[in-house]
Amino acid sequence: MQYREKETFSFFMLMLCLMSVCNIGVAPVAASDSHLWEGTVSSSGEEVVSPILEYLKPYRIVATGFFWYNNPSNLAADAEYYSTYPTVYSEWRDHFPAPGGRSFLQINGEDIDWGPFNNGKDGHTYSIYYTGEGGPITFRIVDQIDDDYSDNYCHLTLRIYEDVKPRIPLMTLIVWDALPKVGQNIALTTKLTSVDDKLVVNQTIQFYLNSTSIGSGTTDKYGLATLTFKVELNPGTYPIVAYRAGFSSPLLSQRRKTAMLTVMAISTSLALHVPPTVPVGKSTVVNAILTDEFGSPVKDELIDFYINVGGVSSKVGSAYTNSQGIAFINYVFDKAGVFQLKATYSGASKVKYSGSDATATITVNPLEEAITTRDIVLIALAVIGIAAVLLAKRRSRKSRA
Repeated sequence: MQYREKETFSFFMLMLCLMSVCNIGVAPVAASDSHLWEGTVSSSGEEVVSPILEYLKPYRIVATGFFWYNNPSNLAADAEYYSTYPTVYSEWRDHFPAPGGRSFLQINGEDIDWGPFNNGKDGHTYSIYYTGEGGPITFRIVDQIDDDYSDNYCHLTLRIYEDVKPRIPLMTLIVWDALPKVGQNIALTTKLTSVDDKLVVNQTIQFYLNSTSIGSGTTDKYGLATLTFKVELNPGTYPIVAYRAGFSSPLLSQRRKTAMLTVMAISTSLALHVPPTVPVGKSTVVNAILTDEFGSPVKDELIDFYINVGGVSSKVGSAYTNSQGIAFINYVFDKAGVFQLKATYSGASKVKYSGSDATATITVNPLEEAITTRDIVLIALAVIGIAAVLLAKRRSRKSRA
C-alpha cells in the first residue's frame, strides 16, 4: 500500500511536470492585454497560419514555452535557445543560441531574433513587434539540431496582440539603375520612416548583392542612406537586400527590403575591312576590328571569318583580337567573282560582352589574258622589219666606202 501511494504520487508529479513543460498553462497575461489570436505550433514541423494582419498596423507577437528536440534524452529548446542538459522542469541548467545564428521558431520561413534568453517557471516567453503587410503570417518550429522530427515532443504557444504604438520603422529601397552594364557604378538608396511618417536618422543600413556584402550606409537627417558600388557580376538577375544593422536575424520585412538587379552585357561592335577589288590567286589581308559600346578596343577575343559562295557560308579562318581590337587573316581567292565576307564574335569567351558580326563585299578580278598568236606574229614582223632596216643601213655604208 505504501508502495502504491508512492507510485501514485510519482505519477502525479510527472504529469504536473509535463503540463508545465508542454505549456498547458502559459505565462500569465494582464486581463487588459487581450490578445487578437492564439495558437500552438507543434515541434513536429507543421506550419501554423495566423489571421490576416492589417497593412501597416503594429502588432506584438508572443511565443511561450519550450519543447523537446530529443524527447528520449529530455533535451529541450524554445523559440531561440536550446539546452544540452536533461530538462525536467522549466529552469534550465545551461542554454545556447540555436546553431548558426538561426532560430527554432520561424516566421514566414525566416529565422527571427526573439531576444535574450528568458529562463524560469514563468520564463521562456519572447516577444517581437511586427507591422502588418495585409496578409497572414506562418509559424513553424524547425529542428536546427538534427533535423529529425520523429523524436520531438510538445509545442509552443503563440499569441498576437494589437500594439498601440508602431515600433519598427518602414524601409524603402531604390536602385537608381536597375539595368546596369557589367563594370558600371550604380547607387542604392534606402529611406527609413516611422509609421507616422517621421524620419529615422543615424541607423546603419547594410547592403547585400547576391548574398555578398557590398557595403553599408548611415541614414542622414533626411532618413536616407546611400551606397555607390561597381557591378562586378556576369550578366543575369540578382537580388539586392538592404537591412537595418544590429539584428542577428534581420529578416522580418520591416527590417529589410529586397530589389532585383538585372546586369546587362556590354554591347560590342564589329567592323570588317577588305580591299574593294583583288586579283585571283593573290593573298589578301582581311581585317576585323572589335570595340565595345564606349568605343574602346576589346582584346583577346576570338573572331571567326566566313565566305559565302553560291549561297553557302564556309568558315575560312579564326584569329584573336590584339590590343587595338584587330583580328586578321590572310586569304587567297582561287576564282573570280563577287563574294560576301563575314566576321563573327560570339561573345562566349567573356560573358560580360555581347556578340556582334559584320559583313563586307569584295570583287575578285580574273588575271589579264595571255599573249595571243596574233600578238606574237605582229611582234615578230616588227622585229623583222627593224632588223631589215638596220641591215640596209649597214650595206649602204659599205657601198660608199
